[in-house]
Amino acid sequence: MNLTPDLLRRRTQQFVLWRPARVNASPRLIIGKYVGSDPPGLEDQREVDLSRDPRFEDVWTLDPADCGLANGVYHYWFEVDSSNPYEPARRVMRPIRPHRTVDWRLLAPASVSPNDASVPAGVILVRDGSLMTCDPGGGEPAWSNDGELAEMPANNRTVIYELPTQWTRAADEHGVEVAAGTFEDVLALVEPASASPNFAHIQALSAGQAHLLTLGVTTLELLPIADSVISLGWKYGTTNYFAPDHTLGLPDGKQVPEPNGDLARLVSTCHSAGIRFFLDAVMGFARQEPYAQINFSDFHVRWLDGRDPNRDPEQDDRNAWGGDLWKYNYSTFGYDPIEGSATTMYPGRQLMQAFIARWILDQRIDGIRIDSVDTIYNWDFVGELRKYARDLFRARAAGLGVNAGDADARFLIVGETCRCRAASCAHGLTQCGTTSSSTRCAPRSWERSARATPTSRLRSARS
Repeated sequence: MNLTPDLLRRRTQQFVLWRPARVNASPRLIIGKYVGSDPPGLEDQREVDLSRDPRFEDVWTLDPADCGLANGVYHYWFEVDSSNPYEPARRVMRPIRPHRTVDWRLLAPASVSPNDASVPAGVILVRDGSLMTCDPGGGEPAWSNDGELAEMPANNRTVIYELPTQWTRAADEHGVEVAAGTFEDVLALVEPASASPNFAHIQALSAGQAHLLTLGVTTLELLPIADSVISLGWKYGTTNYFAPDHTLGLPDGKQVPEPNGDLARLVSTCHSAGIRFFLDAVMGFARQEPYAQINFSDFHVRWLDGRDPNRDPEQDDRNAWGGDLWKYNYSTFGYDPIEGSATTMYPGRQLMQAFIARWILDQRIDGIRIDSVDTIYNWDFVGELRKYARDLFRARAAGLGVNAGDADARFLIVGETCRCRAASCAHGLTQCGTTSSSTRCAPRSWERSARATPTSRLRSARS
């Protein structure tokens, strides 16, 4: 049974744009070769219109052959009409496919979208007519040293170590930031031969230490690692859901970011050491996510003051934490990116399921922590997501010769919640209980659902 979303399968053969709300002019692909000048730019730039798929009114496509692209690495955007009802109508550039790599060294020209925040280019490798995942320098994620799934510790042996990946160090004088954590810095915690490039002075991160191996943890959960406009901090505000964060693949001494390659090395090293890897997924709200321009009304809810008569009913008492809420209760007829058929579906739900599929199938995660699950505000979707994620993991495991029972014993979905504890248990989620605060929810304890196994946890300091 092939559970890979149709949208993710199509992305390997075509440039695909799904559900642009306003099409005054055809969506356009802007693509070329990266030039590291000052400022960076594109050479051999091409601008080619996409065509509407004859089978689906809301899908636009373009074959690589129609662009005349030779084999190689390209940077690109789609230029589309913005449909954000809260902003002026204009053409905007966004890296949508869904994109698997973004490069913040190259930003969309301000002359095209003068009112926009910085918008990074997407990155793709063209090889013999196919579109492949690669990092900006052309490197591809390697999984040859990945550990055996059947040998991963089961859920009833789980000890989770949660780590804010992009921690920072301040100098003694004037509190000046001098370094920020990356995937390579985390690698030093699990691979004895590795040393931290950004924190070489810290003994636990020096070569020969592999600090997590001595602690006896069985699972590593990094704070959100999907790409975010937040350049420093804990990245609770995802921007580009299908791509690992650009800055986490750019440690000191590296000139070209390698987020996909560095993440693959980290995950496969964890697996080889008998440590599972969990994704911290922020699905209640987003920061400057591309669909906020492409089709705001189908995918997002603008947070408005409770006294504002124009607030969307789906806002309820959710908190967007400075971003836009995701919309999960709106259904319409159109292309289903999961099934690949025309049907009545929920666009926001289907996009988020495709996001989870990308990380389970391509990045080989072994579990999910849903951040602030109550901000999703839709338990039907939470239940659908839990089932779909588990089915995906079973399918990946079956391809490796692991039966469904053993796969279920090695996959866990955790929901962090500030409230509604009974509801999350009813939908099959293990809980990270929390108490409310004026800033973020602070972890308080673990609780056990009827389907969960006892779980203990080590946590890093967190406000």
